[in-house]
Amino acid sequence: MEDFSELSKLALELPSGYISKKTIKGKTYYYLQYFENGKKISKYIKQNELETVKRQLEKRDEVEEKLFKIES
Repeated sequence: MEDFSELSKLALELPSGYISKKTIKGKTYYYLQYFENGKKISKYIKQNELETVKRQLEKRDEVEEKLFKIES
């Protein structure tokens, strides 16, 4: 079983937030959106990086779920 501190460190290294999809002038753009210091931040995701960011967000969800189970 993974250590709590290792999981916490991994969760901090992975991106948080969600991916939003916007269509502008017929083209689709993807953005990573998250909150930082109470403000919503949007960062453009290049098409070739989209799958990587999706996997990282899924991994973070898994890590946070494991952390929750350890804490309870």
